[in-house]
Amino acid sequence: MGVAFEANILSYNTQRCSSDCFHSMDDVAEAVDDAVRRGARVINLSLVGGFSREPLLSALSRATGAGVIVVIAAGNNGGSHPEGFALQNAQFTNSRLLIIAGGHDANGQVASATSRAGDGAQWYLSAYGGATSFSAPVVSGAAALLAASFPNLSGHQIATILLETANDAGAPGQDPVYGNGILNIGRAYERARQVAAGN
Repeated sequence: MGVAFEANILSYNTQRCSSDCFHSMDDVAEAVDDAVRRGARVINLSLVGGFSREPLLSALSRATGAGVIVVIAAGNNGGSHPEGFALQNAQFTNSRLLIIAGGHDANGQVASATSRAGDGAQWYLSAYGGATSFSAPVVSGAAALLAASFPNLSGHQIATILLETANDAGAPGQDPVYGNGILNIGRAYERARQVAAGN
């Protein structure tokens, strides 16, 4: 169900709880590596926070190096830049296969709590969702839908299509609020169909 209906999903629980709950970077890295080994085309990380670190940075580099699309929630502090977890992962991998997902409301206005594109504008794509942990799966679902519908397309082609077919929002072109713009699944699907057919 959802954007990529009938998709096969690998679900990993990396949360550890004692008095407080947190996600171990070691466990997230292990989950990323395992998903790549199992043939995942898209990895969704609906995680936010102030920083990333090894071994996750290297795991994400391996994933994008293998052609896997990685979508990370921008964060929900309402700041001018994505939170450190998303931005550091994007900067370290420096890959077009990594997408930072921001959130907008039903009217296409940036959600008040959403961390804006800022220094992550080149990787940033906005999708519907009050919190970016909800908008990230929408972007991931769109990538999975294209991958399932057009299996001859590479991860790089799919990520590029999603970014280039986004509806322009905010200041013209890539901007510090919406980055590449607002996800347009219909336009992305049509562009993917043309690319897959060699047009």
